[in-house]
Amino acid sequence: MTNKRMYPSSLDSGIVERFKLSLFSFIGSSKFQSSRLLKYSGRLLFPSLLLQPPRLGGLRIRVDPSDLAHHIIYDEFFLRQSYPLDRIGFVPELILDCGAHIGLFTLLSTFWFPNARRMAFEPNPLNADRLEEHMRMNNVHCKLVRAAVTNHEGWANFSSYSGCDGRLEVSESAAKNNYQVPLVDLSALLRNEKARSLLLKVDIEGEERILLPAIVPILPQRTAIFFETHFGPERWCEAKELLQANGFQVQQLSARDGCADGFAYRGIGEPQSALDNQ
Repeated sequence: MTNKRMYPSSLDSGIVERFKLSLFSFIGSSKFQSSRLLKYSGRLLFPSLLLQPPRLGGLRIRVDPSDLAHHIIYDEFFLRQSYPLDRIGFVPELILDCGAHIGLFTLLSTFWFPNARRMAFEPNPLNADRLEEHMRMNNVHCKLVRAAVTNHEGWANFSSYSGCDGRLEVSESAAKNNYQVPLVDLSALLRNEKARSLLLKVDIEGEERILLPAIVPILPQRTAIFFETHFGPERWCEAKELLQANGFQVQQLSARDGCADGFAYRGIGEPQSALDNQ
């Protein structure tokens, strides 16, 4: 049940696009990154690449081949295809991308649900700048909130070792970057938005343990959630039990290194792919 947005095809030929993808993959390889000379040369010659992943239906992204975080997120979205939006059996009125990074989920959901209202939350300033660039170059309207989401407003320490692992901290940490970021009370925002149907992505590096209990009881009846849990299988079980207690069907999509990716669904009709309540 989608109304996909159609985009003009890329000016690049298929051969050129495949070459750019191969170049992106090669520069990110361990052999390339282990050589200081190659790594420096790659950053100098190819500071960024403009790619047009097929899953985005013509939308474009700009990636840094020397940024490991960009390789991780590209693999997550376009190789492992961790966000199967074809499972959603309704058209969401509102899409919230929490922990938006450079905006790939927002772009992917725009392709599937072009008429939805969109909000993206990203506290890392470099990621937020690239997200803003992606929305602008693709003519996508999305309200960007340069803040972290949790269950209250205020400010908090935010730390990161790379561009895709930033998290809120109770106190200062030894991370590469540590700075203060504003907080958004997502439960208050949801009450104000009064959306009748919702697509929600939650990838907030551990803060989901605080956020989910605050928002799950007030989510619209028709809600689909892609979420990631951290710090072991017990955290996955906590999130799964909370969601199931509130009428959601829950499926674990993948698990690695103490993290688990999940899909939860509640609403009229059934997902287009049956869920296993595992």
